[in-house]
Amino acid sequence: MPKSREERELETFLCALPGFRRKEFEHGMSSFTQAEMDEWLKQERENPNTGPADRHEYERLARRIPALWREYRKRLRKEYGPFAPIMLPPNPEGRPRRDAIAEEAQRLKKSGLSYAKIAMRLNQERGPSRLLLSQETITGEQIRGLLKYRRRQPKTSPDKT
Repeated sequence: MPKSREERELETFLCALPGFRRKEFEHGMSSFTQAEMDEWLKQERENPNTGPADRHEYERLARRIPALWREYRKRLRKEYGPFAPIMLPPNPEGRPRRDAIAEEAQRLKKSGLSYAKIAMRLNQERGPSRLLLSQETITGEQIRGLLKYRRRQPKTSPDKT
């Protein structure tokens, strides 16, 4: 199955990290060897802001992949034990956003395709199960509604000065 844009972004981010940092995010610090723990401690002493910044970016990217985010939170709950409620990042509420689908649909609409043809192409490229949680395939009407909703959203947030 082809990787989504979110998965590719996360993979690119992880490839740029040192091995111990990648292992920290993917398997937890409890999986460190002594050499990796020494390297981690050395990095924390030399650059104390790097770890939190990397963790923040990893969490931002992982939130966009629901299965990975659930696994990450489960691992942190196990590692933090009784401190888990304080230490865990908040879990997003509501259904997952469909930004990737909307961006692709917008691109296809600008190229001149109808809503029905956009839906057919998305169903062929992405597969029906990855598009929506409750339905098998996406329809042209759903594409129209998604693009209509995005047109109503303000492009930038107004400044409150």
